[in-house]
Amino acid sequence: MRLKALMLTVLFSSAVLQAQTDFRPGYVIELTGDTLFGEIDYRGDLMMGELCRLRISNNEIKTFYPNQIKAYRINDGDFYVARQIDEKYVFLEYLISGKVSVYYIKDGNGESYFIEKEGEELTRLPYETGIKYVEKSGIKYMANRSTPVVYKSTLHIGYLKYYMQDYPAIFEKVEHLDRLSKNNLIRLAEGYHNGVSVDEPYEIYEVQKPVARISVEPLFGINCFIAPFDQIKMFPGIAGNIYLSFPRADERVSLKMGLESIRSFEEGKDLSIYKFPLQIQYMYPVYKIKPKIGTGINIYNVRIGDYRGGMYTNCFSGGLNVSVKENIDLSFNCVVETIPLFANEEKFLFSSSIYFGLFFYL
Repeated sequence: MRLKALMLTVLFSSAVLQAQTDFRPGYVIELTGDTLFGEIDYRGDLMMGELCRLRISNNEIKTFYPNQIKAYRINDGDFYVARQIDEKYVFLEYLISGKVSVYYIKDGNGESYFIEKEGEELTRLPYETGIKYVEKSGIKYMANRSTPVVYKSTLHIGYLKYYMQDYPAIFEKVEHLDRLSKNNLIRLAEGYHNGVSVDEPYEIYEVQKPVARISVEPLFGINCFIAPFDQIKMFPGIAGNIYLSFPRADERVSLKMGLESIRSFEEGKDLSIYKFPLQIQYMYPVYKIKPKIGTGINIYNVRIGDYRGGMYTNCFSGGLNVSVKENIDLSFNCVVETIPLFANEEKFLFSSSIYFGLFFYL
């Protein structure tokens, strides 16, 4: 039951957090060609393809749909242009502009990529993956059976060759393009442009985010343990956490792991506790101040007097990061846990802790 409750909490928290706003400096290009500057609500690919929310002031937020503006862009970041696809206006993410231009959108039907060239229409690159069931002859005296086979379509190769037919040297790379992604299409379009027009400029709009990013966080603080009918116990602790995030999926969500050491320095007290956190954290960037929340479990190795053992906790955390330099934050964390103290006793421990430290983006 605890595991189910934890999973439901994680799912609910993720849904709520995804609904949070994240305004970043940017601008909107109106149909008249005029530019409106402000802050753009940065969300997931689904919303970015449907509408643009521009905050002009703290009290005024304007919503624009694809048939109302030409384009919008986050400063030095993602660039979206309004185009008509299948009799419907949408915002396509502009990946690269050159001798061929490439666009991307994610909607209810999944991910789609488009290619455009002077003299040619904007065209969707056909691509799909799935499972087909292939009939195979069975062993003698056994009926035929169908076997599932994973397949990937190859129609996109023909389309890319057509659009790049004036540079046959790139065909080998096209033929090895067994899947479509932002990065491999940008590299392909860049290579084609350099092959047919060295002197003319091109521009890559897609921000090249790393596949994974690691951050580290050294901390120190105080742990407060409250057992039923017992007095409150407070112990100092030190901790070191590692955060693993995948910016191409969502730069705000990370997996937290680490080690925390809690010891008693009182004479005659024999207490030693080690925590190993395994949690999901969401950090919401708001300029220099970054609120964060998390949930997950802590795995314990405990020594209290003659007792030796392990246990786990359900934990919930909150806090703030405050930027002091480009890749360094001050970190403040508050964690609340419920802990079964001894596995063979019906006794539970409530724990809370407050930690301060630094947060380094590697």
